[in-house]
This record gives sequence, C-alpha cells and structure tokens, in this order.
Amino acid sequence: MKYIFLIFLHLSLLAGTKANIGYWQVLPDENLGSTVSQDSFNQIIKNIFALYQLESAQKGRVLVVKTSDWNTSYFSAWANRETDGSFSINFWGGLARLPFMNDAAFTLTACHEIGHILGGKPMVKIPSLSHMSSEGQSDYFASTECMKKYDLKFGIEEAQNVDPFITSLCYDKFSDEKEFETCLKIAAAGISLSRNLSLLSGVDEAHADTPSHDIVKATIFDSYPSVQCRLDTFIAGALSEKRPACWYAPTDAEHIDKAR
Repeated sequence: MKYIFLIFLHLSLLAGTKANIGYWQVLPDENLGSTVSQDSFNQIIKNIFALYQLESAQKGRVLVVKTSDWNTSYFSAWANRETDGSFSINFWGGLARLPFMNDAAFTLTACHEIGHILGGKPMVKIPSLSHMSSEGQSDYFASTECMKKYDLKFGIEEAQNVDPFITSLCYDKFSDEKEFETCLKIAAAGISLSRNLSLLSGVDEAHADTPSHDIVKATIFDSYPSVQCRLDTFIAGALSEKRPACWYAPTDAEHIDKAR
C-alpha cells in the first residue's frame, strides 16, 4: 500500500463549494490567474531535485522525481516512500494553475514536499508514516531552509506589492539587503499559497497581521494546522524565528527539536 502526503487533496474535496474552479481540477487551457507556466513548473521541480539530491543521499534517502505532470488537471503534490525504498516527490499541473499561484508559491509548495522527506522532527506519529516530517514541520523547513537555499542558488522572482506589515517585519529583522529581499519573497510566497489554501477549504483568508492566538498543549503531528497557523509558520521561517505555538509545543520532550 502506498502512503502519500497530499498538500491539497483533502482540501480539494471542498473546492467547488466556494471557488469557481470546478470540482477537483483546473484544466491545462484554463487561466484563472496563475502566472506559473509549463516551463517554470518543470524547471522548479528540476531545480528542487538538483538542490536536495546530494543531501538526501547523504542522509540515506534516495530522492527521485516520480511525477511531474503538467497536463493532469487535479491539484495536488505529495511526497512518498516508494516500494524500492526511495523517496519521491510528485506534482500535478492543476495545482500550479490555482488562481493565486506564482513561481514563488509553487517553489514553496515543492519545498514543503522536500520538507516531508528531509525536514526532521517533529515527525508524523502514525506508525506507517513515521518516516515523514509532520505538516507543520514541512512548512517550517520549506520557509526557513529550502526557500532560502533555493533563492541563493537559482533565484526567486522579486516579490510584488508586498504587504507593508511584512515589509516592516523583514526590515526590522534583517539589515543585509539580500536577506531582507529573501524574507520578502518567502513571506509573499506564503501569502499567495495560503490564499489558495483558504480558497479550497472555504475559510476566510489568513492575514500576516492577524496571527493565530492558539497555543497548543501538544504538537500537531498527524494533521494540518489551520490556514492562519500555516501562514504564521511561513512568516516565522522567512524571519528565521522559532516555530509558532499554534502547532508546535516545545515542551513535548519526546519530539523536541532545537529551534533554528
């Protein structure tokens, strides 16, 4: 039996309730506002693989790209441990065609999938999936490590019309211009991605200046945090801050991992 992480699939079941994007899919010839092209879709996946192939091998995990299918209309991406023991990343084109997607947001999505494989603790507690990092940790890895590494190696498109609140956070945190710009890119990508998460799940949009006030008593290991909490995590990673308390409980000694 194949066990997979689908960043969007469980949310896509609700897609038709609030978003005019059809049930479950966005066709290749539909233009709903995404700026991701077929070429950039394929290139980002290739870049992510190149960025982490060696590191993954050094950690004893053979990384492969199993699915890179622009023409598939369903919106999903996932990481999987294959029957041969390799770890795969997989992407369907419908995801990249969601309304608020751009290259930076799709890169963040790809980084999230790498995070399931290389993100470390906290791990999923379900025995059959305990080799994978939790959803919150995958978001954190994506924003605090993968996106920064990607921007340094390949470059991420300059963020446009950045929320002034985000600009002030990044400006106060980073005096180095390059670090400041990277912070803006990651946070803006997180906002774009979270807008799609809100759209698909039928909830109000998350906002950078209204962080979750939830404080969990135990780390969320086996499910997704709220959309607001996920945006908070992307922003925390952009700012190189610790994991948000809306999904991570540092007192959970069994799974504690020193904050980066």
